Amino acid sequence: MVNSIGDNISNGIYYLHSQFHNIVNLINNNNEMVSIASHLQYEGPNNIILEGVNFSEIKKINISDDLLWLNGCEVNLTKEKLYRSTIKPAAIMTRGSNLGLNLLFCIKYIIKNGNPKSLVFIFDQKLEKNFNQGFETLFINKVKQGIDLLLNQDILSGVSVLKGLGLGLTPAGDDFNAGLLYALNYHESVTGADCSLIKGKIYDKASSENVLANHFLKLAYQGRYSKYLKDWMIELSNNYQSNLAEKCSGVLNQGETSGADLMSGFLFCLKNIHLFLTQG
Repeated sequence: MVNSIGDNISNGIYYLHSQFHNIVNLINNNNEMVSIASHLQYEGPNNIILEGVNFSEIKKINISDDLLWLNGCEVNLTKEKLYRSTIKPAAIMTRGSNLGLNLLFCIKYIIKNGNPKSLVFIFDQKLEKNFNQGFETLFINKVKQGIDLLLNQDILSGVSVLKGLGLGLTPAGDDFNAGLLYALNYHESVTGADCSLIKGKIYDKASSENVLANHFLKLAYQGRYSKYLKDWMIELSNNYQSNLAEKCSGVLNQGETSGADLMSGFLFCLKNIHLFLTQG
């Protein structure tokens, strides 16, 4: 049974890239990605949410218009279940009077609740104590070098230093750079500003050989949001904070540190938006 289909999925044959308990990532020959998942919490632009599928058996899928072939079965991809990944400016443009306070709330929230090994330490130096000597100290120093470059308006050099920095399928620095791009798209929606030039430069500089990281960077550049991000960003523009903690938690729960790293990039950019606007 199909519960959700992303709105950014191309036809073609996709082969297994990475596999987890509740989600499988597959790529085609153009390095485009599709993820098959079992829970609606994973709704996203390139995700298909299915029930009753043995994920361990998924090695290859074929998508053609409204049909999906996997594990020897044909599945109808009805457009009634289409997930729309963009955010209409009207959804956030008219409710931004408390944006500054909400950003401060989110920064305080991730300092308190973010993974201690994430990039949240850029907002509170005391969190550096969570990192060990050796590699982790070198990691912190490299991150701080990148942040200093950003703060000194050498944006592209800062992005370059952060690119690929960290461990995991999507390194922390790549998640942070994706957060920068999401923030610039958000700023465009709230203010009507045109950030296309600096977005393009950051995207070009941030792209790497990491297929998964590039996939998420491209989504950030295009302004396509997974449900947990979309819910958080819409709530960020609300005049009330009653549900904001819940939406922050939804982002933080993504991956080991990925959610916190992306939020760090997003909040850093909006907090220092003037540094980025003078670049484009």
